[in-house]
Amino acid sequence: MASHSGINDKEEMTMQTFAMIRHLVCIPLLLLATGLSAAEPAMSADEASVFARVGEQAITLEAYQAALQAGMRTRFYHGKVPEGTLASYQREIGEDIVRRTLLLQEAARRKLEADGAWVEERLTAFDRRKADNPDWVARREELLPELRLEVEKQSQLQILEQQVRDSVPEPNRQQTQDYYRAHPDLFTEPEQYRASILLLKVDPSSPTQVWDLAQGEAENLFGQLREGADFVELARRHSGDRTAEQGGDMGYLHQGMLASVAEEALAALQPGEITPPLRLLEGIAIFRLEERRQARLNTFDEVQERVGQLWLREQRDQAWQNLYEQLRATTPIEVREDHYLPLPAPSRDQQSGPIDSDSSPAN
Repeated sequence: MASHSGINDKEEMTMQTFAMIRHLVCIPLLLLATGLSAAEPAMSADEASVFARVGEQAITLEAYQAALQAGMRTRFYHGKVPEGTLASYQREIGEDIVRRTLLLQEAARRKLEADGAWVEERLTAFDRRKADNPDWVARREELLPELRLEVEKQSQLQILEQQVRDSVPEPNRQQTQDYYRAHPDLFTEPEQYRASILLLKVDPSSPTQVWDLAQGEAENLFGQLREGADFVELARRHSGDRTAEQGGDMGYLHQGMLASVAEEALAALQPGEITPPLRLLEGIAIFRLEERRQARLNTFDEVQERVGQLWLREQRDQAWQNLYEQLRATTPIEVREDHYLPLPAPSRDQQSGPIDSDSSPAN
């Protein structure tokens, strides 16, 4: 295979393999380039060929560069990293590789084995999808062992994560009550309002004359409503909205569900009042405010089950993050920073930092 973009044949093969793996198991490509399996010892490679050492395990520069190139191709359009972000992206790749290496080492310490059935299922599915791909067929026997190894690693990581998450027990009543009191915003129903609409539909691409005609008709209907005409009846007869059969009743809404111009107009109304004709994307509309419901904090008993679910998810997320932080704090890690580009200098605003009000000049 001819090399290109400064990448040798071996690196190109590695990146293609990573791309296949990512397509197979649907996980971030960046996490698939440790260079060694978790059980392998430190390499006796020349120091220049080593990107990082995590405990006694060496990560090759080749593996890091392959992950970087493949990640760039995956995340960025045409593989082009936006100007000024390559240095930080290099560090993101490096940190992802270190993280995965640490977690695989922990899986090995716990003697966690891959789920053989899960691995075979994904390899078989991938093999079936690629049956008509000449490149895969030609290189299947060459690539399959490496593909299998990476899928097994992913299985080990999934088993490790599940084990850590399952170690957090269900919360007791006191824990859920404390969580409920500490996070009232999570259990508060937002303010709602019920509104009705009378919409004279206009295609957005219509000429000005069509919009003007709809505006004139809406002004006429608005005048009838102000003189006491029945909104429900007019909506049934004239509205082009899907709510016409219900007299324009849109049900209960909350902020963000209507166009801003409609929400602003409705916010100024009292129940029973109507807006003047408003131009929307889909036509000219008149709204009537029917009712308002103030924001309401649900009682603990009403949301107890959801409180427990949120508490458990948060605690399990924290347990998984704590494991990584503990591994990073207790494992010797050396990363060759010279393989990264220098980070851009901070802007003048970042350098100056927040302004101290006490340092302002006296009048």
